[in-house]
Amino acid sequence: MQMSKKTYQKLTQYVSDATTPEQVATYLLIRYIDLHPIPPRTTVTISISPEVERAIGKYVLSRYGNTIIKRMLDYLEAEIRKGGCHEEKDEEYY
Repeated sequence: MQMSKKTYQKLTQYVSDATTPEQVATYLLIRYIDLHPIPPRTTVTISISPEVERAIGKYVLSRYGNTIIKRMLDYLEAEIRKGGCHEEKDEEYY
């Protein structure tokens, strides 16, 4: 792990005969994770058509794809609640 000289100097202020900089840094990292838990990454990968991927761009999809899908799902659900989207019943086709 790399750190700036200024951070290292500050870290060494907490080093004693019984502890090393590595031990203090390890403690601080573990304590940080205890105080600020990192949520598990639960992701699902789906295929997108190559045409859509080219049109939107891989970077945009990888960076903003989840947010775009989430917002559009929220929009779709709001439209359904308002009655903006009408689902046709199967009986109408018989």
